[in-house]
Amino acid sequence: MTLSCTNVNQSLTPQPRTPEKRWLPDATALDGELVVWESGRLAFERLQGRLRRGAGAVEASTTWPSHFVAFDVLRLAGTETTAWPYRRRRTALEDLFAERRLSAPWAAPPTRPVVPLRSAC
Repeated sequence: MTLSCTNVNQSLTPQPRTPEKRWLPDATALDGELVVWESGRLAFERLQGRLRRGAGAVEASTTWPSHFVAFDVLRLAGTETTAWPYRRRRTALEDLFAERRLSAPWAAPPTRPVVPLRSAC
């Protein structure tokens, strides 16, 4: 599995802790974010450290495993879904997670509204 990154000219390959035979159906595309957690918070600097090549990248992937947070289904088993209403795509995403029993390093955010963070300024 290869994740394409839109802000750097590289591909990122997550190193899951448990191997899976088939995570997703063929010709499926998800929109999401690759993240690294540290002490209950997102640690972008740890993800940046994984952009290195060689032994340092391998060490970083072991020390700071990445997770893929899926927000949307863009294509499902060859069917384009971008014209579907969001609720239908969200249901398809939740069904995909349930049917494939996806867990870490995969995640889907909750569907309930998220309370906006208060500005510190």
